Amino acid sequence: MRHSFDCLRGIVIGFQFQRLCLQFSVPSPKGDSVLEYSYVILTSNKMRTISLLQKLQAHTNDARPDYTGDPKSNVLIENDDKVFLDALGSKADVVLHYHILHQIWRRGDREAARRSFVLTSSRVFLLDEMYSGDGTIPDEKNVSRKKLGNISLTVIDSASLSRVSEIRAANEDPRLITLVLQSQNKLKRAHRWRSLLEHILGLLSTT
Repeated sequence: MRHSFDCLRGIVIGFQFQRLCLQFSVPSPKGDSVLEYSYVILTSNKMRTISLLQKLQAHTNDARPDYTGDPKSNVLIENDDKVFLDALGSKADVVLHYHILHQIWRRGDREAARRSFVLTSSRVFLLDEMYSGDGTIPDEKNVSRKKLGNISLTVIDSASLSRVSEIRAANEDPRLITLVLQSQNKLKRAHRWRSLLEHILGLLSTT
């Protein structure tokens, strides 16, 4: 699928520049309607996101012969910081780190699931990160009421920093990080988040 830059209508910047959502309005072949398309680009890298954003802005302006430099004629650029912070529900906390991951399981045939890891000044979070229209949101009937690509976040697991008993990197691969959480019940074993961090993608498994 190809779209002209002059059809780009909006760009939504993900929290801490981890992703971009591009929103296009494309005239139908008959010219009697407009088709809406949204694309979520997961970079998991702030510098790559900023570089891509700058290039998109430059090419979009060049593709519009009627562009006069007036800010009102620019592509609408927004961010989803409020949606992200509301999902955490910890308004007093400061977000220190956020990374998009994929959760995997050691047992069973479950497919990898997109997640977010968040470190705040008092807690760690594992969130289910989904986008309207991507097929992962159970109630797809409401997609038409939302903009395609809108983010939806649900807390899967969280713990206070006082429960983090160990953080270690694997000898065979320093990108493989294990976060050990003490159980709130002394009769249960410690909870572990194992995450493989890469430039574009993170893989995370819990045991």
